[in-house]
Amino acid sequence: GGGVASLLGFLQSPALQSCSVTLQLSRITVYKVLATTLTIFHEDTLGDATSLAQVISEVLKEELLSLEFWDACAEKGVGVVLSSAASTFPHSYKPLTSICYSLAKNTASCERLVQFASSLSLFTAEVPKSVFNSTVVEADEDWLYTN
Repeated sequence: GGGVASLLGFLQSPALQSCSVTLQLSRITVYKVLATTLTIFHEDTLGDATSLAQVISEVLKEELLSLEFWDACAEKGVGVVLSSAASTFPHSYKPLTSICYSLAKNTASCERLVQFASSLSLFTAEVPKSVFNSTVVEADEDWLYTN
């Protein structure tokens, strides 16, 4: 996803991060463009799932957008990406965890996220003993932990 990767680079650029008003407007604009694009085109045509989820995660850091996300239909727009990410979980952790991380940042959105998460299938795996001394912070494709 060159285009999606470019959007992520743009949203995370130091110049944009240094101005909160410009960052907020950029997040809103990118969210609206993605919502419209995902209504017209299938998400697979926009690039890989992880990159798309990272861009969505970045825009959903905006509290207004995380609340709008839950009010929109999950069957179209940006909600489709969360549904797809949930369908590949636990095989692929990154798309779902990156979106959920941003949705959990404010209380109202977090409450909706808990409702959503409770509808997911459960997955159990043995955690290696080496992980017990680590802190659960970051997702990778194999485990949820940092070294």
